[in-house]
Amino acid sequence: PLRRESRFRDDYGIPEYDVAVLTASRHVADYYEDVVREAGDAKAAANWVMTEVLAWRNDTGAAPDQFPISAARLGDLIELVLDGTLSTSAARTVFTRMVETGRPAAEIVDAESLTQVRDEDRLEAWVSEAMAAHPDEADRLRAGEERLLGFFMGQVMRRSDGRADPERARELIRRLLPDDR
Repeated sequence: PLRRESRFRDDYGIPEYDVAVLTASRHVADYYEDVVREAGDAKAAANWVMTEVLAWRNDTGAAPDQFPISAARLGDLIELVLDGTLSTSAARTVFTRMVETGRPAAEIVDAESLTQVRDEDRLEAWVSEAMAAHPDEADRLRAGEERLLGFFMGQVMRRSDGRADPERARELIRRLLPDDR
């Protein structure tokens, strides 16, 4: 266990807290290492195992070896987040469906049209709609009330059913602010 803790800390570069959580059980540590091999990102794998996997286990009271998603399938889901195909919130939905159905992430993403939208024209339309619906807030954001950026992000995400690429949407909100001064 000490060698594994050292390897997690030194080779994977994860924080001490994560090391402690992930090495508390041999099964969890084994599963985590398998997920890292599949996903290729130690921190992302740690986050998913520590939050979603362990939360499922705590909620269900299941034994560590009864988790219904293989490391390979969780790795596939993590890769979809890392490459920008899925937002984190959509990935959580996919994770829940994977647990419920046993289906792979890509199949669920396709069936439920959960792919993150990056198309600039579609994003621009959602941003424009949000600004047109809330002209006073757009004016206040333009005047420097930065907290309204979050408000508009929420509006865009609602219009896109949570599928808008948040980074691109944020850039477009800033770029499309009406500037009639």
